[in-house]
Amino acid sequence: MFPRPRDLGAGWSYRVDMGDAEAGYEGSGTPRLARDPVEVATLAVPLGCPRPEELPLARKATEVDYAYRERPVVAVRLVFADGRTAQTFVDARHAAVAGCVGLSGGPAVGPYVSRVEGAMNDRTPESEPWTEIVVRRGAAVLLVAASGPIEHTPLDPATWRRLVGAA
Repeated sequence: MFPRPRDLGAGWSYRVDMGDAEAGYEGSGTPRLARDPVEVATLAVPLGCPRPEELPLARKATEVDYAYRERPVVAVRLVFADGRTAQTFVDARHAAVAGCVGLSGGPAVGPYVSRVEGAMNDRTPESEPWTEIVVRRGAAVLLVAASGPIEHTPLDPATWRRLVGAA
């Protein structure tokens, strides 16, 4: 399903996410954990951005946590009822994130999203930068978030292809 760190290349390792009470989930003590599809759908669009009217819920969500040279990378695989429902999720999320470009969370946060480039977008680029990529394959959607700005993402094309194989 998800590639092993050595299959992603030099500098990659597993990371154990012990969970976050504020975010409403507990870690499993391993790099892989089941996630609540409702929670994943809620967090798929930055809090503070306009929410899509309908963001379909996946039947199942699985997360694997990696690190690239100590920078967190989170990969979540969502499995939907069918490919059409998965595409509806991708399209609704993309529209919501694109509609959030330039909206600010205030001086401490800065813009929630400053750019969207195809399947890739940034998230809180001025305060805590992350690069996000979302892709659909059949009834599955892969969401990957890598700590750092788009210009310095560890998700080069070869690594991205290996991760997309998990969708």
